[in-house]
Amino acid sequence: MKNKIKPASPALVLDAISDMMVAAKECAQFEQAEITKRTYSNNQKEVAIEAIRAKRDVLLAALEMDHQLNKEKIDKSFDVINKAMETGDLKMLELGLGSMLKVAETSSLVQLQKLVQDESNIIDI
Repeated sequence: MKNKIKPASPALVLDAISDMMVAAKECAQFEQAEITKRTYSNNQKEVAIEAIRAKRDVLLAALEMDHQLNKEKIDKSFDVINKAMETGDLKMLELGLGSMLKVAETSSLVQLQKLVQDESNIIDI
């Protein structure tokens, strides 16, 4: 005894095809929505990266300018220290060393080190 498969009614076949078409459209819409989300996410990432690059460039320029300024101050401090040692002027030597110490304490590198060590300044990407 063989089981015979009954042919499906045309209405049932049309319903199945219609359901498949609806599912295919929903799948295509979902896929397009995911592509849009990915594109938006990639765009946001690129914007964030550009903002970081811009901040980096500003920081590097500021450090370069500060470095040049500190170099000039330290050179002047050394001039004072050298002159004080040549003349034996201890007061001038104290002022020159104090000046150099002040430059070192207010250096942008010291400030940068404090920022790096401060855990609340972590950049979140």
